[in-house]
Amino acid sequence: MKIDEMIKINKCVQRLRQTFFIKKGLLLLLVLIAGCGVYGVLRGQAVSLDFMNYHLYNAYSFITGRFGLDVIPAGIHTFLNPLTDVPLYVMVRYFSSFPRLVAFVQAAYSGVLLFVFYKFCLLFFSKKQLYWVWFSVVLAAGGYMFFTQIGSMNNDVLVNILAGTAVYLLFYFLFVRGSSSACLLFAGFVAGAVSGLKYTAVPVAAALFAVLCFNIRHINRPWRMLGLVTISVLAGFLITNGYFMLHLWKEFGNPVFPFYNQFFKSPYFASESLRDVRFYPHSGAEWLFWPFFRLWEHPDIISELKYDFRLAAGYTSFFLLLLGRFFIPLKKCILGRSCLEKRKLDSLLLLFFVIYIVWLPVFGILRYLIILEMLSCLLLAYFLQLLPLKKIAAVGVSACLLVFFCCTTGHKDWGSKYIPFSDKVVTFNPAFPQVEKNSLVIFWGSPMSFLAPFFPQDAVFIGGIQFPRYLRHSFVVRSPAKYLNFLPNLYFRHRFYTKIQEKISRHTGAIYIVAYPWELMLDPETLALYGLEQTSEPCSYFNSNANVYVFVNSGWALCKVKKAGSS
Repeated sequence: MKIDEMIKINKCVQRLRQTFFIKKGLLLLLVLIAGCGVYGVLRGQAVSLDFMNYHLYNAYSFITGRFGLDVIPAGIHTFLNPLTDVPLYVMVRYFSSFPRLVAFVQAAYSGVLLFVFYKFCLLFFSKKQLYWVWFSVVLAAGGYMFFTQIGSMNNDVLVNILAGTAVYLLFYFLFVRGSSSACLLFAGFVAGAVSGLKYTAVPVAAALFAVLCFNIRHINRPWRMLGLVTISVLAGFLITNGYFMLHLWKEFGNPVFPFYNQFFKSPYFASESLRDVRFYPHSGAEWLFWPFFRLWEHPDIISELKYDFRLAAGYTSFFLLLLGRFFIPLKKCILGRSCLEKRKLDSLLLLFFVIYIVWLPVFGILRYLIILEMLSCLLLAYFLQLLPLKKIAAVGVSACLLVFFCCTTGHKDWGSKYIPFSDKVVTFNPAFPQVEKNSLVIFWGSPMSFLAPFFPQDAVFIGGIQFPRYLRHSFVVRSPAKYLNFLPNLYFRHRFYTKIQEKISRHTGAIYIVAYPWELMLDPETLALYGLEQTSEPCSYFNSNANVYVFVNSGWALCKVKKAGSS
C-alpha cells in the first residue's frame, strides 16, 4: 500500500472519529435538554414574583416600543435590560395555549447549562478520569442554585449559559493545543455581551480577564491579542446594552440607572446605588467564612433560606488546593503533572477566586451565579482525585459524598412556586376586566406590571406608587417577604413623583387603578397626593394563576378613579 493511500485512509478514520464524538456530544446535549425539560413539565408551571414584577413587562415594552410612554410600571426594575426576557415573552405571547411546551423550553435551558459545564470539566480530567467529570456534573445538577431554577421564569439560567460558554472558550483556547485564536475573541465577545445583558455576569468577565492576564506570556503576540480581546469585549457589551445605556443617559442622566447614582446624581433616584445590603458580609468573620453561613438558615446574611454544603465544600477545596500547590503533601501529586496541567489548575483557582470576591460585595444574591456553585463542585472533584486513594475507595468516598449532599441540600423554591397547568400560561378568574380606549392604568403598590400586555395596547401605565405610610410600615416589618430578596424599601427611593403627577394631570381619557383590594390601599389621603379621588362606580375583581402573593387570595381590584374636582 502506498504512503499516500495510507495517509488518505488515516484522514478518513480521523474524520469518522470526529463525527462520532460530535454526535456523541450532541446526543448527550439532547439527553440533558430532554431530561431537564421533562422534569420541568412534571414540576408544573412556574410563577414568580419577578415574573409579575418585570420579566414580562420589560420585554413587552421593548418589543412594542413603549420607552418613554409609561412611567415605571415595574418600579425600579423597569430600567433593566429586557433582551434576556424576550424569549420568555415570545413563549407567553405566541405559545400561551401550550403551557407544557413553555415549561419544557424554560427547563431545557438548564440542560444546556449542564452540558456547558460538562464540556468545561472535560478540560481538567483525562479520559481515564471521566468518573470525576460525571461526579462533578451530578453533584452540580443537585445544587440549590441550579436545581431550584429548573423551569424558572427568571433569566439567570440563560445568563449563566452565556457566562459558562465564555469561560469554556477561554480555557479551551489556553489549554487545548491547536485551538484557534477565534475561540479567545469569541470568548471575549460573549463575556462582554452577557455582562451587558445582565450586570450580575460582570464578575465572570472580570475573572476571565484576570485568567487571560495570568496566562498572557503563553500566548503568541500577547499584547496584540489582549487588545483584540478588549475590543471584542467592548463590542459585545455595546451590542447588547449600548442602546439601552444611551436611552437611560438621555432620559435620566445615568447610563446604568438606577445603579451607581452616587456618581451620576440623576434627579430621578436617591444619590446611592441600588443595593440590598442585607445579604452582604458585615464583619470580618462573615467576609472570611461567608460560604459557611450558608450551612444554616441565616436571614440576615443569606438571601435564599435553604442550606447547601456545595459552596462551603468548594471554598474549602480552593484553599486546600492552594496550599497543596506549595506546602502540603498534595504538592507531590501536583508537581508530578505537566506545566500545562499546573497552569490549568492555577487558572481554575484564579477564576473561582476572582468571581467570588467580585460577586460577594457587589451582588451577594446566590441564585445570580449558578456557575460559582458549579465551580465549587469541580474544585471538590479535583481535590478528591488528587488524594492517594485506590479506585474502589475513591468510588466509595465520592458515592458517600453524593448521598450526603443529596440528603442535606434544601430545595426551597426562591421567590417562586410551581402550580398545576391551566389552559394557558397566564389565566384569569374571573375574566380579565375591560377598560375604555386611551385609558391610563395605575399599578398601585405591589409589583403587577405583568398585567400590562393584557390591556389594550393604547393604554398607558404608571407604577411606583407609594403605599400609605402606615400600610407600608406594616407590610415591610411584618411580612414574611422581608426574609427573601424583596425590595419594598428600595422601590420607593425613586424620584418620579412629579413625573407621575404630570402624567396624570395631562391625561384626557379614563383613569383606572389596579390594586390589591385592601381597605387601606385606596385611601383618600394617598389618592389626593396624585390629584385623584374615587368614583361611585363599582370595582371589578379578578385573580390570576400567576399571582404568587399567597397571603392575598382575592387577587386584584380594577377601580375607576377621576381627577380631583372633576365631574
